[in-house]
Amino acid sequence: MSSDERKGICLKCHDATRTHLWLPQKELHFNYLECTSCHSLKAQIGMTIFMVDKAEGSKEAVLNFSQLQPFLDPGKTLVETLDRDANGTISDVELFSFMKSVQAGGIPTAGLEVRILVLNPVHDFSSKGETARDCTLCHSKDARFYSTILLEIPDKDGGFTTFPVDKGILVSRGPGPFRVDFYLLGESKIRREDLEDLLLVVRRIGFKWLDLLGAGLALFTLSVVSFHALLMFLTRSLRRRPRNIEEFTTVPVAIRIWHWVHGLCVILLLLTGIQLRLPDLAPIFATFLNAVNLHNLSGTVLILDFLFWISYQLGKREFMRRYFISPRHFFRDIGQTLHYYGYLIFVGEDFPKGIRDYPVFDPLERSYFLTTMLVLLPVQMLTGLLLMDMNTTMPIIRALGGVRVVDAVHLLFAYLFISSMIAHTYFHTLKRFRGVAGR
Repeated sequence: MSSDERKGICLKCHDATRTHLWLPQKELHFNYLECTSCHSLKAQIGMTIFMVDKAEGSKEAVLNFSQLQPFLDPGKTLVETLDRDANGTISDVELFSFMKSVQAGGIPTAGLEVRILVLNPVHDFSSKGETARDCTLCHSKDARFYSTILLEIPDKDGGFTTFPVDKGILVSRGPGPFRVDFYLLGESKIRREDLEDLLLVVRRIGFKWLDLLGAGLALFTLSVVSFHALLMFLTRSLRRRPRNIEEFTTVPVAIRIWHWVHGLCVILLLLTGIQLRLPDLAPIFATFLNAVNLHNLSGTVLILDFLFWISYQLGKREFMRRYFISPRHFFRDIGQTLHYYGYLIFVGEDFPKGIRDYPVFDPLERSYFLTTMLVLLPVQMLTGLLLMDMNTTMPIIRALGGVRVVDAVHLLFAYLFISSMIAHTYFHTLKRFRGVAGR
C-alpha cells in the first residue's frame, strides 16, 4: 500500500484536521508524514528522495527511465552513472552533478523531492500517540528516519530501485533550483564531529558554518568587552579625582515599560532559540514544544512592542533628537567617541566637549540604536514571521531563496543580537565615568 492509502485508512475514522491543535506547523507535518510515523513508534521509517519534473503547473511528476536514459554515461547503468566512485552510496556532489546535466540537457525544471515513508509498518497503536508528542524524536540527530536515506531510481521495466544516499545531502544547499526543498528544524546545527570534518571536507558542512561564525562573533565581542573591563580595572587609580555627575533626562514611563518588555522578549527569544538549536543538550523550557510556543509568543509580542516604539518616537517627534547623526560630522564624531572609550576613559579624561552637544545618546550609541532598531530587528521580525507559518508563506520563502536561506539569515541575525546585547549592556555601565553630557 502507498502512504496515501495507509493514511486513508486512518482518516476514515479520525479527523486529523480538527485535532493536533498542539502541533506547530501542522499542515507541513501532514504533508510530509503519514499517521504511523508518529502513532506507531516501533515502525521502521526512512527518507526517500525522488527525481521529479517541477515544471510550472505540474504535480512534480517522477522522472521515468526513458527521460533519464540520455544522460547515462556510455556503457553504464543509471546506478553506475549516479554512484561514480562505486562506494555503494550516492553523495550530494554526485547527485547534484547528475541533476545539473539533466537540467542542461533538456529538462530545465528537473528537481528533487523528499518524502518520509514508513518502510516497515508495525500495527501497534497502544501508546495512543502520547509518546509521539516528544518533538525530539524527529528534531534530533538521532531521528529514526536519518538511519535510512534512499534515492528512488527508475528501472527500464517501469519499476524502481532504491539506493543509499549520503546524509550530507540534508545540509548541503545544492546548486540551482533542483536542491532538496526539505529542511528539518535544527538539522544544520554545528557539532563536534563537524569541526573535525571541517579540516577534511569543508564543502560538506553546508549551512552549519553559521553556528561557528555566530559563536565566534559572540565570543569575540565578549573577549573585547572583557579586555576593556580589565583595562578599566587596572587604570582605576587614574579616575579617583572628583568628577561631575552626568545629568540625564527623566525617561517617560511608556519608554521604560517598552524597554523592559523589549529586553524580556529578546532574552526569551534567545533562550528558546538555544533550545531549538540544541534540543538534546539544552532543554531549558522542559520540552521542545514549550520552546517553540514560547518562541513564537515572544516574537509576536516583540513585533507589537516594536510598532509601539516607532509610533511613540514619531508621534512625540523624539526620533531625530535622540537618534539622528549629521552625515557631515559622522566620521569625526564617531572617531572622537571611539577615542574616548579607547583611551581617554582609561586616563581619567572627560567626554570630548564637542560630543557633549549630543542630547541623551552619544554618536556611538545612536549608531548602535539605528542599526539595531532599523536593520537588525526588522529583518529578524520578517524572517521570523515567514518561518512561523511556512505552509502559508512558502511562496515568499521560495522567492527569497528557500527555507534554508531564510533560516540562515534568521540565525545569523540572532547571533548578531547576542553580540550587540553583550556590548550594549557593558557600555551602558561606562556612562557613570563620563562628564556632564546628557541633557
